[in-house]
Amino acid sequence: GNQAMSSRPRFSADGQTVYFGTTIPTSASDMYSYLYAIDTSGTAVAATLTGLTLTPTTVDGGTSSLGQVTLSAPAPAGGAVIALSSSSGSAQVPGSVTVPQGATSATFNVTTSTVASPTNATISATYNGVTKSQVLTINPAAVGDTVAITQADYANRKRSLRVQATSTSFTAVLMVYETDTNILIGTLTNKGNGRYRGEFAWPHNPGTITVRSSLGGSDTSPVRSR
Repeated sequence: GNQAMSSRPRFSADGQTVYFGTTIPTSASDMYSYLYAIDTSGTAVAATLTGLTLTPTTVDGGTSSLGQVTLSAPAPAGGAVIALSSSSGSAQVPGSVTVPQGATSATFNVTTSTVASPTNATISATYNGVTKSQVLTINPAAVGDTVAITQADYANRKRSLRVQATSTSFTAVLMVYETDTNILIGTLTNKGNGRYRGEFAWPHNPGTITVRSSLGGSDTSPVRSR
C-alpha cells in the first residue's frame, strides 16, 4: 500500500507486455522503488488441425495436386510442423509441411506417377493427435493414337467428298480438314473397331485433306477425283 505510480504505463512494440515504475514515499520504512513488466497477452490458444484440402482431387498420372493444411489458430513460435503421409506409392508427399509462426495455413505439392488403371490415394495430415485425410484419384494419362486415311475420293458430279480412316483408338473423334486452308470439312462417323468414315457435300475438290484425331494423331492424303 506504500507504492505510488511514478510514470505512465508503456507497452512493448507487439502490445503483449506493459511496463511501469513505482516509487516509495519517504515516510515508508521500505525505501526501494520497483519496475514492473506485466504480460498482457493472456493464455495462448492451442492450435489444432482443422482441415486438409486437395486441388484438384482428380489428376492424370504424372501430374500434381496442391494440398493445403489449416489450423484453428495461429501457429505457435517456431511454427507448426504437420506430418504428411500417402497410402499409395503412386502419390508422393513430403514428410511434413510447416505452418509458419502466426499463420493458420500452409501448402504442399502432391506428385503422382503414371498408372495403368484408376488409383485412389489417401493423403493424410497429422498434428497434435488430430488427423485429417483426403482422397486423391489418379487416372491413366491419355495417350496419343495413330491415324491413317484409307480413302479420299471426290465425286465431281455430286460435289461430294468421301473419306475413310482408321485409328488405333476405338473412341477417338476424327475430323477432316482442307490441308491448304485448314478449314473444317466435317467429322467422321465412328463405325467401331477403329474404323471411321464420312461423306460430305463440298463445293470443290480440296486437293489434299488432313484427318486429325482428338487424341493427337493425324494423317494427310491427296484426294482422288472420280
